[in-house]
Amino acid sequence: MQDAAQVRNEARPISSGLAIRAAFPATLIMGAALLVAPWFGHFDDTDAQLYQGVVRKMAHSGAFLDPRYLEHLYPHFREHLPFGLWPFALATIASSERAAPAVAALFSLTTLVGVAAVGTRLFGRWPAIAAMLVLATSDTFFRYGGAVRLDPALMLLSNAAAVPALLGWTSRTAWLGASGLAATAMLVKPPFGLIPFIAAAGSSAVFERSWRPVLRGMLGALLACIPLVAFLLLDRLAIHGGWWTDICGTRCSHRPSVTDPTARRSGGFRSRRSPAGSGRAWRSSASPSSCATAGSGTCVSSAR
Repeated sequence: MQDAAQVRNEARPISSGLAIRAAFPATLIMGAALLVAPWFGHFDDTDAQLYQGVVRKMAHSGAFLDPRYLEHLYPHFREHLPFGLWPFALATIASSERAAPAVAALFSLTTLVGVAAVGTRLFGRWPAIAAMLVLATSDTFFRYGGAVRLDPALMLLSNAAAVPALLGWTSRTAWLGASGLAATAMLVKPPFGLIPFIAAAGSSAVFERSWRPVLRGMLGALLACIPLVAFLLLDRLAIHGGWWTDICGTRCSHRPSVTDPTARRSGGFRSRRSPAGSGRAWRSSASPSSCATAGSGTCVSSAR
């Protein structure tokens, strides 16, 4: 009896180690299967269809700073910065349009691996695998993680920028690298690229009971904004591509330039008359995805 108990006690670490080594690739394979599952079914993701059209035009024309959708609808697409679409356009140029969703799935899988790595450092292997399972089985993650959208790259870059604060790293190199990742995330989709970085710095300050992580986070956030501000200033002073006007002008003031005679060229919509002939000006508040669904250059919504 004593020998049998000793054998069982010695076998437990071996079996536990095998289970951990098997659980990680199994979870990753399951996450990959869920990410590619929407490719083989009918799933109306209007944003992904819109971005797919913009990426197709970008790859064919080579106009990486002048994304376009259709000739009559967003002929100069300024709804988002172009940088987040560059990986998809480059993949399309290098291979085909089918490579673009694969790039998005690769971003999402890398996010899962990062969650496992950081979770293992913070809590251990089994909690890290549980965190991978929670993220991989979230419907918003696997439904959009393998689509041509800005979300996969944004999630990867913004969460990677939070790693030094989460792990308590204090070296300047680590925080400068985190600021670089946050800056890249800001070029993909501002201001959301900074949220995990700032949140992680704040939580680290609470945990350490020190203001130093907050100061590092504030300085890193300022550095992360430099490339975005530099691009917008360059556009205003030299490129004149409409990015400054649409992002810092009409969008920040929440006043679309619908009466601007150049609205058609800048991607906006002109003022339309009510279809009932009441003479009231109807202004569009529709998103590009809803316009793409309608398939028309005239989007009419609530009266103002």
